[in-house]
Amino acid sequence: MNLRIPRHKVFKDFAGRGKTSVGWFYGFKLHLVVNHLGELMAVNISTGNTDDRTPVPDMVKNLKGKLFGDKGYISAKLAKELAYHKITLIEIKIISSNET
Repeated sequence: MNLRIPRHKVFKDFAGRGKTSVGWFYGFKLHLVVNHLGELMAVNISTGNTDDRTPVPDMVKNLKGKLFGDKGYISAKLAKELAYHKITLIEIKIISSNET
């Protein structure tokens, strides 16, 4: 256990422990939907232990077209749900600095 987690007082009832490709963290996740012009279309803040795919349907409910996401957002179930709403889910590969 991270010894600093009990010291967090402000968001102790809201923050969560999550895991990324680089390790564990305690806090929140920021989910963004940005269009091809760089404009924010949707924003969601979730606890660190929330599955990345959970907020997606609500974030894109009024959108159509292509949605790009890393492997944390990819699943057959989500792709099928989005396809029903005329959205194509496409995986992008993120290359970390230790893979170059």
